[in-house]
Amino acid sequence: MTTLWNEKTGALVAFLVAMGASVRASAQGTGASLASQDTSVPGGTLLMICYIVLWVMIGGYVFFVMRRQKALAEDLERLESRLDEVLGTGAQGDV
Repeated sequence: MTTLWNEKTGALVAFLVAMGASVRASAQGTGASLASQDTSVPGGTLLMICYIVLWVMIGGYVFFVMRRQKALAEDLERLESRLDEVLGTGAQGDV
């Protein structure tokens, strides 16, 4: 169970670091804050909306995979205990 928690935490940290790095990279090279910048990029608003939607989708996928992994780990534990019960191997069968 600890390994599963570490994997979830690692995935979440990696996601947050990636988001922070991308925001930092877009803000680098300017002396002014992001709020005071005046840009004239054609379609800039649409680009930002697509960028945000992409990150939300990636975050949702990571969350989905984490939930599915937890369910599979629980199923595996249940099946292992059932197998031990059927075969009659308990703690003495584990190496």
